[in-house]
Parts: sequence; structure tokens; C-alpha cells
Amino acid sequence: MAGKRRKLKLLLTFIILFVLGVTVTVFIHYRRSTEESEKIISNLPDDATLTVGRVRQTQTKDGKKEWFLDAESVKYANESKEAVFKNLAVTFYLEDEKEVHISADKGVLKTQKQDFEVTGNVVVKNEHYELKTDNLNYQHKNRYFFTKAPVEITGAPFNLRADSMSVDLNTKKSEFEGNVRGIFHGQTLFR
Repeated sequence: MAGKRRKLKLLLTFIILFVLGVTVTVFIHYRRSTEESEKIISNLPDDATLTVGRVRQTQTKDGKKEWFLDAESVKYANESKEAVFKNLAVTFYLEDEKEVHISADKGVLKTQKQDFEVTGNVVVKNEHYELKTDNLNYQHKNRYFFTKAPVEITGAPFNLRADSMSVDLNTKKSEFEGNVRGIFHGQTLFR
């Protein structure tokens, strides 16, 4: 019995050391590739453009996923400090463990301000609603989404259409303007 325990302890120790070694190797490789990528971008001449096929990026903060980006390609222009994504899909991971998905034909990220604009077949989905529009902008500093293009929101309790929309994430206030039309399903508004 003691021999079996010793073999089991030895096997578990070997597995732990192996996993630890693989983790350290992956971390070192990831860190080197990240540092090399940063060096390449920071050393680009002002008028340089860098194009990369198939991009997948996960942003984490304090060990929690904030968002995941998947795009067919990205073109970075150093002079304008813009990254232009083609056929992108972004998943945002919210604090309540819910997800919001955004997909579009094109996305432009202003790398200095972290503002972005998505255009062409823009779809924003969560577990309850789906928003469709041709254009959606985000101002990072103010945490503010807006569009001057028509929007259509569908979901279980209602359907809504408007000529433009804005959402302030700080105040959690949404505004719809121009030809606003809505249909509420199965809801009694007045009793």
C-alpha cells in the first residue's frame, strides 16, 4: 500500500511539474511575441501601414475577460493612428456575467482615444434584444454609443424603430429620435 502511495505521489508531482513547465513556457513565448509586436508597431515610420490577416484578441483586466475580438483582417495606419477591421465580431463580457455581441462588415478603432465606429450590417445582440443599424459609434472617454442611422430593436417584450439613437453607459439612459415607432407585446401598460 505504501508503495502505491509513493508512486501516486511521484506521478502527481511529475504532472504538476510538467503543467508548471508548460505554463511558464507559454507565458514566456506569449510575452516575447507581445513585446515583439509592440516593438514593430512603435518602430513604424509615421506614414507606414501594417496589414494582418485573421485577428483574434482577448482583453483582460484583473484576471477577468473584458472583450474578445475576431476579424478577417486588420489594417493599421500609423500616421492616422487607426486600425481598420474587416468582417469583425466582438463579444463584451459584462460584470453580471452576461455577454453582448457586436458584428459588422467594417470597424475603425482610433487607437489614441479608443473610440470606434462599426459600419455595414451592424448587429448588436444580448440574451434579450437585437439591434440592427448601418452605423454605430462609441466614444470611450464618455462611455457613449450613438448612431445617426435608422435603428431597429427587436426583443420579447417590444419592437422599436427610430431614425437615430444614443446610449449613455454612465447614466444607463437611452434616447431615440425621429419617427420613433414601437410595438409592445403582451404588456399591459395601464391598469
